[in-house]
Amino acid sequence: MRSKCNPDRYVAATLAVVFLLSGIAACSREEPEILGSPQGSETWPEEELNTVQVSMVEFEIDIPKLLPPGPTKFIVTNNGQNSHNFAIEGPNVERVLSEKPLKPGQKGIMQIDLKPGKYVVYCPVFNNRDRGMKVNLTVTAGN
Repeated sequence: MRSKCNPDRYVAATLAVVFLLSGIAACSREEPEILGSPQGSETWPEEELNTVQVSMVEFEIDIPKLLPPGPTKFIVTNNGQNSHNFAIEGPNVERVLSEKPLKPGQKGIMQIDLKPGKYVVYCPVFNNRDRGMKVNLTVTAGN
């Protein structure tokens, strides 16, 4: 016995599945995570922040090595093929961007009040720091 197929029903069902999946994909895009200052929930107005773009790829961090002191916003982008995270250690500071590493293509934002001194920024995922994924950073007036 042959079943009767209605091609319009299959087209409608296919379109419904496509729209459903595209909606799920749009909802699953993660916005950058915004973390406060090292003192807690304090944040600063945009006009007071020194904005620093950071790009992370396998075993490299592209970031300026000299920065001025003061409230700073790091916009960290994982441009690599693997998950990465951003950490900074320095005078009275030890911070990690996020509990979960950034997936490839994902961004995160960290706001921090940088004091003059020597810092190290690195990727705390696996042994990436030991594999060279770190940068020495100096914060000083007159940059």
